[in-house]
Amino acid sequence: MGLVAQAVRDAFAEKGLDAERIGLLCFDQWDEQTEPVYETVEIPEVLDDDGNVLEPARTEQQDTGETRVTLEAGDRWGLRYDECFALEAAYQRRRMDRIEAQLEALENTE
Repeated sequence: MGLVAQAVRDAFAEKGLDAERIGLLCFDQWDEQTEPVYETVEIPEVLDDDGNVLEPARTEQQDTGETRVTLEAGDRWGLRYDECFALEAAYQRRRMDRIEAQLEALENTE
């Protein structure tokens, strides 16, 4: 994530390749997220004229009309490791094929 992914992006770009286009690299961006702020309010008991409790005292959550940030706006680069591993495997296969061809050529010249 982050700096490593950006280095991969830049290395591919230097070669004229787009790592996002081949699914190796991804970029996520999100907006700030907020939620309402609530406060606890004490509601006193309600009595009738004889002092009998009609409604017991209770607490209640009330919206203050304010909000608080739960997630700052941001972005991030990331690598899709399954794609990285597939690319690495293809590179290793190509490299091995070249090494084997060189060995075969050396063996045939003797």
